[in-house]
Amino acid sequence: MKLLALLVVAGHALAQCTNPRVRQEWNTLSSSDKAAFVAACAALAKRPLSNQYADPSIMSWHDFVVTHSENAFWSHVRAVRCDSTTITKPAVALQGNAQFYPYHRAMVWQFEKAIISTGLWPASKGIPYWDWSAVSQNWWTSDVFSPSYFGSASSSDPDICVVDGAFAKGVYSVAPDALKNRKITTGDLTCLRRNGGQYVLPDATSMQDALSASSYLQFTCQDPNTYYDLSNYHASGHGTIGGPGSDLADASVSPNDPIFWLHHGFVDKYWFRWQSQCPQFKFDYTGVLKRQDATGLTDSSPYANLDSWPFTVQQMMDVQGDTLCYTYGPSKGDLPASSPPACPAVKPLAAQTGTASSSASTTGTAKSGVDDIWLRSMFVKLVKTPSLGSFNAGTSAAGSAGIDAAGGGDSGAIIIMGRDNTTDQDAGAGTVAVSATGTVPATQTATVVATSSAVASEEAVSKVDEGYIETQLPDGSTLVSYTHFNHTVQIPATHEVFLVFSRSVAAIDKKTYKKKRFFSPLEPQEYSQPANYTDLSNEPGRCWLKYPQRVPESYLAGMNMDVAMYNNVYNLQMMAIDKFNMESGTSPSC
Repeated sequence: MKLLALLVVAGHALAQCTNPRVRQEWNTLSSSDKAAFVAACAALAKRPLSNQYADPSIMSWHDFVVTHSENAFWSHVRAVRCDSTTITKPAVALQGNAQFYPYHRAMVWQFEKAIISTGLWPASKGIPYWDWSAVSQNWWTSDVFSPSYFGSASSSDPDICVVDGAFAKGVYSVAPDALKNRKITTGDLTCLRRNGGQYVLPDATSMQDALSASSYLQFTCQDPNTYYDLSNYHASGHGTIGGPGSDLADASVSPNDPIFWLHHGFVDKYWFRWQSQCPQFKFDYTGVLKRQDATGLTDSSPYANLDSWPFTVQQMMDVQGDTLCYTYGPSKGDLPASSPPACPAVKPLAAQTGTASSSASTTGTAKSGVDDIWLRSMFVKLVKTPSLGSFNAGTSAAGSAGIDAAGGGDSGAIIIMGRDNTTDQDAGAGTVAVSATGTVPATQTATVVATSSAVASEEAVSKVDEGYIETQLPDGSTLVSYTHFNHTVQIPATHEVFLVFSRSVAAIDKKTYKKKRFFSPLEPQEYSQPANYTDLSNEPGRCWLKYPQRVPESYLAGMNMDVAMYNNVYNLQMMAIDKFNMESGTSPSC
């Protein structure tokens, strides 16, 4: 009987949440509630490090920063526009590989319990979130940035330190940075830095299409061949609000800034809103990053443990299930999906029995790319390879650390994504030939017929269950062909493959041991202004959205980011805004 009960819980058929906490939007809180939340944050920031992540009642603010810096790399992979048919329909991108959303849901849940444990925030309430998409055109005027709360959005301090509010310079010190992941190396190294400019954020209207996604694979935009990313709302919440050189815009240490929690509450709400549309969405989980843990589970498994947190993915799927117990209050930015998604049949997660297979899901998996605009550099203390040190050990041409230093110089110790804890499949009976730009079913072994002028000099290293195939070409270069996506990435002979993502490959220079990213080629998406376009921004009563700031190409290149991808997305975004403006639509921001 006990075993049966456990199986029912594992299948998510038994919900035990009867009185969920309500997470309210910041602007719906009373002034006394706002002050209470700020006071609880300040109290948590004064706790000493506990160096553990299971008991939030004794965790400090800095514990959350440290574990995010050390372990969150696997959960920060960017998704691009995912549209199952064409690339002509503008839509929004949501960030992350499969674990991005459950990882951060667990993190915010633990943080909420830590805030409650201070005694300054009631146990009956969830922590607030901030829907900045409802004030996207002038977000910097929000009282979130009041001296009474979290301090100004920008700073006149020479080191862009926050100088007012509960986290001001001299009052609050950022978390210790033993791994040197924080890219700030000069000036005051203890102050919180924020440098938000008066650049608009994505509007709520640009975030409607992704709610129409009919699967988690589409919602998380794991298909790199299509563009769903016209707003990049998660990235913008870090990069634009934080600004250049800030903590919030630094992938490693962004939780140093309290705005992180308000923003990630908003990010989690967006997943919650999508899940709430169809019963199956609370069970829908498709992994893309294949990294095996000690139990034999991979990131593609809903029973895999989440880095840092004492939960599995499955426990984070339902906010009112057997582990979590909360919901979200409304906000002005709650616009409906562009079109209601087609709800699939309900297929609850099967109970976990025996040892899970390390094979990826056959519904389509691949290495996912770290292309998120806010990821100013890669970060992580690599498991099993301490000689590699931090991803941030080097300095890019733009003056900020990027994925350009392997550290230690021990190339033999490098674990290549998809090569550790796996066995190469031998091509043999039943294999199917596939061009370097073609696809192959996930259940079949494959060999590659290279489409370049060079012909493969040896049999391909088949990684079909992991979403890609490596082929060594006669000139010494390596061709990475994706089995689920229609593209390839070619790595020159001077570099060795290090990590494989959905549309890019991180490789190490064999002489300097510095990392560089190589991307699959993209067809340019040129900006084209509507033929009847007229500037009607001053017309009375018209809602007129502005373009977000364009990031300089030199900065993108210095961050080892895909310049072509960014330019395509930005051009599509401008055209979508043009269309909205000419149609005189309505927006919460207007």
